Amino acid sequence: MKQVRKGVDFIMKVAENILWILLSIAVCCVVLQIFSRYVLGNSFTWTEQAARYLFIWMIMIGCPVMFHHKIFIAFDLIFMVLPKMVQFVIDIIIKVATMAFACYYFYWSLQLV
Repeated sequence: MKQVRKGVDFIMKVAENILWILLSIAVCCVVLQIFSRYVLGNSFTWTEQAARYLFIWMIMIGCPVMFHHKIFIAFDLIFMVLPKMVQFVIDIIIKVATMAFACYYFYWSLQLV
């Protein structure tokens, strides 16, 4: 079990590094687009599409990383005042909904590719 945990942690670390690289490239594309549009007066055609596809890949790679680190978009203020049993049920619902979204997104991403 410890070997599996090490393998998953390694894969998540690689995914996080890939996410940082993709984010850096996307930021460079957007900055280049802004520079070329406002300073040069003529924008590049490929930078907007490159940034869009990089953001799509960041979402596809980021979903498993977020799930691994238990980082979900949630309203903690409301969640924390609920009873523990209700928190447990809502936590399960959030995890199932996140997995369903990730599977749905993965399926349609494969169709697109």
